[in-house]
Amino acid sequence: MSVKTSRPENMALLVYMAMVTLAGLAALIIILLLPSPPISPGEIVFLIALNLFFSFFQVELPSGMSISLSFPITMGVFLLFGPAPAIFTLIPGLIVHSFRRGTPSRLPFNIGQASLSLILASSVFRIYGAFPEHFSLGEHFFLMVGVLFLFDIFSNALVSGALAFQGRGNFFQLFFSSLISDVLKIIPIYYTIGIIFTLVYQQEGIPGGLLVSLPLVSVYFILRDQELIKESQEKALVDPLTGLFNRRYLETWFSQNLQDIIDEKRDLSLLLIDIDNFKMVNDRYGHQVGDEVLKLVAKNIENSVRDNDIVSRFGGEEFLVLLPDTSPEKSYQVGERIRETIASKSLDDSGNKIQVTVSIGLASLRGQDDEKKNKDELIRQADNAAYLAKFQGKNRVRSYFQDF
Repeated sequence: MSVKTSRPENMALLVYMAMVTLAGLAALIIILLLPSPPISPGEIVFLIALNLFFSFFQVELPSGMSISLSFPITMGVFLLFGPAPAIFTLIPGLIVHSFRRGTPSRLPFNIGQASLSLILASSVFRIYGAFPEHFSLGEHFFLMVGVLFLFDIFSNALVSGALAFQGRGNFFQLFFSSLISDVLKIIPIYYTIGIIFTLVYQQEGIPGGLLVSLPLVSVYFILRDQELIKESQEKALVDPLTGLFNRRYLETWFSQNLQDIIDEKRDLSLLLIDIDNFKMVNDRYGHQVGDEVLKLVAKNIENSVRDNDIVSRFGGEEFLVLLPDTSPEKSYQVGERIRETIASKSLDDSGNKIQVTVSIGLASLRGQDDEKKNKDELIRQADNAAYLAKFQGKNRVRSYFQDF
């Protein structure tokens, strides 16, 4: 496994990656000193070439990790010949992978975490009694699966640590979500092919290994097609200009969540955010500048709310923010924070400073009669409150809960 990021590196992340790299270097030295079953130079060349070829096929996981189709090959080499040949066949693929993704600085870390994972899995393997000379599906099936699973756990843990230091979430959440995504999508295929590769290569050598590995290409295209379908579905729910959710997503969210929130007597507040004087900006500076204003507002709204709040472009210059489990009083504070943040920004167009402000209307489930606890009524109330904010001078927050 490997890790990617577009976020700036922080000191904690750099220290963590340096520690993993140094520990991995020590593990690599130990690996080179461990005894391994005999392997011919021709087999080494074949396995490096095979691993290198499949390293060009990468599968992205929801956690932010990526894994290549060379994993079953590496694991087969590990089971057959031990950690030293496994790491030698893996490193060229990691080099190609790092440069293809434009992250060569990640290479020492990726090699380090792979070496550590191999040595840890190898230690457990050797407790069993070193590497059997001849694997049997009946006798060694659980051993092979167990070793592959151990490598996966160690690798996931090390990469999840890096993702956590990047600010992508809690370590345990990243670790377990990654394992779940692996179990559902990758592990059944990869482990099966890895074990079959091991058993066939053991009997037939290079021709058998080549034959078994070829279906991995089909696996890649199947997984890639699934990702393309998922991406197209997600794009249908996202506004292409701002990257926020769109009204279609809002409809889905309300239909799936609103009734449960009402039944459980939880709070839900809405903020309807309307950009002030937006038509004037379009008329005076052009629609391209208007688009930049929309993106500026969208970015600052996102930066002003929690990760579990829902931010969407409602249409034109309007945005809707859903605040689950948030009281009207607290939601008003969120609205003020959004308003103040946006008002403190300006857009520079050829030397012209364009001041951007918003008017915000707030509505909430709290205090509503049962017949008014629905999506359309909440949005109507938030819209009325936003209209009042504009009528009273713009650049302010008004609450339907207090003002109507």
